[in-house]
Order: sequence, then structure tokens, then C-alpha cells
Amino acid sequence: MEKIKIRGKRGINVIIVTLIIMALSLSAVFIIYTNVKKVVRDDFGEQISCFEASTLVPTIFLKNACYLNSGEIAVDIERKTDTMTLRNIKLAFFGENSTRWLIKDNKKCSDVRAYSAEYGGYCEVVKIDSEKTYVFNVSDLDKKNQVKLVITQLVNGEEKSCLVDTRDIKESC
Repeated sequence: MEKIKIRGKRGINVIIVTLIIMALSLSAVFIIYTNVKKVVRDDFGEQISCFEASTLVPTIFLKNACYLNSGEIAVDIERKTDTMTLRNIKLAFFGENSTRWLIKDNKKCSDVRAYSAEYGGYCEVVKIDSEKTYVFNVSDLDKKNQVKLVITQLVNGEEKSCLVDTRDIKESC
């Protein structure tokens, strides 16, 4: 018996392997894209303001952001009367790199303090009809020039985060 040789058999294997690699690459890109999109949304909320999509007037906002000294940034947040159930607030600082802090009620904050308190105490979300100054220890970070405020609120039993305000950081208070 004589064996019949099929030409191009090796070429078909290369094509199949190439198609499999392309399919896996596209799948990986899709998975990475969806995860990065979710992380960005979680950290910075929706790209529109919580108040932009409705007729509501903003009730929480950044009043001021400035350097107390070379290692601390003070951020004043004011909250007016509202019906929001705030779960937490996030502050994202931007410079050469971004840095984020999460402030939740009754959680230890090592690098955040109230203006009249020491580091290492418990955090507290700004209350209704009040103003609060948070001080952030940025001594080991690059210079920051902008801060964004993101809130997480409970809406119909679901947590929703959104960007509320953006402020440039002044050189001194």
C-alpha cells in the first residue's frame, strides 16, 4: 500500500492555531475592557453629575481645596438639606498620578483627619446642613492640583455612585 501525501496539511494547522490565538486575544481584550470600565465607574462614578440628569439643585459640594503645608491638603465639603442616604464619599486627587480616599462612617482613617482631630481616628461622612473640613496626608505623594468628590448613595435599595464636584487645589489656604 502506498501512502497518499496531502499537500498543505501543515499550512492548515498554522491557520487554525492563528485563528485560535486571535479569538483568545479578542476575548482577553473584551474582558479587560469591561473590568477597567467597571473600576473607573466605581472609583469616579458616572461621568455626569448626580444632579445634572434632574432638576435638583446640588446639595453637597466642594467649597475649597488647598495645601495647609507641603504635606497636607485641606478640603472643605458643605452639605445642605437633602434626602440622600449617603453610604460614603470618595475624594480623588489628581496630579502626576491619581490618589483616592474613601470616607465611610465609623471606619478608621489612617491618612485622613477632621481639621481639629489627629490622624488615626474614625471617619465621618459630612452630615446634613453642615460643613466639614477633611485634612489629607499627602506628604509621600506627588503634587496634586485637582480634587473630585464622588458620593455613593442608596437609591431604591441599590448603591449608586456619581461624580458631584471638581475643584482645583490652591497652593495655600
